[in-house]
Amino acid sequence: MGPEYKEEKEALVLNTVCGPGKEHWRPGGKHHNDFKILKNYYNEWRSLWLKMDKKKVIEFKNDIGIEFNEQVKAPYLLTFTKRNRYPTQKQISKNFFKYKFNFSDNSNKGERWYLSAGIHGYGIALLSVNAGLSASFCKCYFNTPYNYTKILEPIIPNQTENIAFMLGIGYKNENVNFWGPLTKADEDEYIFWK
Repeated sequence: MGPEYKEEKEALVLNTVCGPGKEHWRPGGKHHNDFKILKNYYNEWRSLWLKMDKKKVIEFKNDIGIEFNEQVKAPYLLTFTKRNRYPTQKQISKNFFKYKFNFSDNSNKGERWYLSAGIHGYGIALLSVNAGLSASFCKCYFNTPYNYTKILEPIIPNQTENIAFMLGIGYKNENVNFWGPLTKADEDEYIFWK
C-alpha cells in the first residue's frame, strides 16, 4: 500500500500496540474495543518521541506499559500473505502434481511459505537499502473489527497465520532519535567466535 493509504496506516498503527500493556486491548482485556483510549495513548507516546525526550518515553513505557510500531506508517507498506496456488494446465500436463502446492496441512511443510516470504522480504529490504531507502519489518499486530483496516483484511478470523509480516519502506526521519531497546544484549553476549 502506497502513500495514498495514509488514513489506513494511521488506523493500523493502533493495532501494533506492543509491550506488556498490549493485553488490555485484546479480547478479555480491560480496554478491549476502546480504541479512543488507545488513540489518546498513541498521541501522547508519539509526541514524546518527536520531542526526543528519552526519559519521558521510558517513564511512559513503564507507567502505561505500551509502545507502537510506527514502521507501518511508512510510505510503502508491503503485507506478505499466504495465497493458495494451484498448478496451471501446462504444469499438470507435464506431471507437476497439485500436492506440491498443498501447504494447508499441519505438518512442517505447512509453514514453508513463511520461508519463501522471509527470503522475498529480506531481498526487498536489501534492494531498498541499496537504493538509499530504509526498510523495517513488523509482525507485532492484532486484528479486530473494532478498529478495522483493509491492510489486515487477509487475516482469517481469530488467527494471524496467513500474514507472515509487513515490511515498511521509505526514508528514515533524520529528525527523530531511534533508540534501541534498553534491554538489548551486547554483541559479545550473543556472538561467539571459534
